[in-house]
Amino acid sequence: MPAIDSISPKNLQRPITAKTLVLDLMRASTPNTWPIKELVEVGLIFGISANAIRVNTARLLAKNAVKQDERGSYALNDNHCTPNDLLHSWREGDSRIKPWQGDWLQVSISPSVNGKVLKNIEHACLRFGFQMLWANLWLRPNNLVLDETQLRSQLVSLAGDYADESIVLSVCASVSRAQGLPALASLWPVKAIEDSYKNHIDILQRSIKSLGKKTSNELLRETFILGGEGIHLLSLDPLLPAEIINVDLRQQLTQLVIDYDAMGKPFWIERFKNSIFNLSPTHLQPSIDQRLLA
Repeated sequence: MPAIDSISPKNLQRPITAKTLVLDLMRASTPNTWPIKELVEVGLIFGISANAIRVNTARLLAKNAVKQDERGSYALNDNHCTPNDLLHSWREGDSRIKPWQGDWLQVSISPSVNGKVLKNIEHACLRFGFQMLWANLWLRPNNLVLDETQLRSQLVSLAGDYADESIVLSVCASVSRAQGLPALASLWPVKAIEDSYKNHIDILQRSIKSLGKKTSNELLRETFILGGEGIHLLSLDPLLPAEIINVDLRQQLTQLVIDYDAMGKPFWIERFKNSIFNLSPTHLQPSIDQRLLA
């Protein structure tokens, strides 16, 4: 996450472009629409030209990713809206997990799968907190509230074509491995995850204290970028159990991001009265839905 004094659309690991900005704004307003004039105004706040906003909006329209109403306003097309379980599930926090009994979930991928299909399955495994033990074998603690049928269905839905016949999901009471091999918990970068929790908590707390001193443009940029970084982290969190990771830090960050997201929304409502917000606009693309950025 960028330091508060260095927040800029140009120095982010996930850069803000005309295309990602349009998609993020429309995601926050779905199913409501954005007038092109207001999309252009937001673009200028982030240093993106009016021409770039207009050209990329037109391209998204041509790709059927967005739709246009009779007034010339734009919204995400229904078939390109990110599934709610991916977009909003971070808000549910640790209600998505149960006490861990020491058993493991295992995804086995058919050895005949390769290329894009394999990449999509591996991406889906990562999104649900699995880590690869070795080629085509992925593990995670069996502490998700989802049962095996529900989890497999969501993995297949996220992975896309051909995934259904290419994976086997099973529960292992224990995993026997050779002496000397690292503990299975070491598959996850636990210290890096905990440090990221701490860093996000610190920066969001500092941002909250300084928001009253910001201009309108600074408020919109800061809440958009920092709120998005927090949601990005929580959306990709592996939801590891307390036996492996500090869950108190995760819970603290989750509540803080919920509060920060709620704080940002009124700034956008006040500035853009012609747009209806269901969420505070935040920078989530391209991590949330790669399909829209192809």
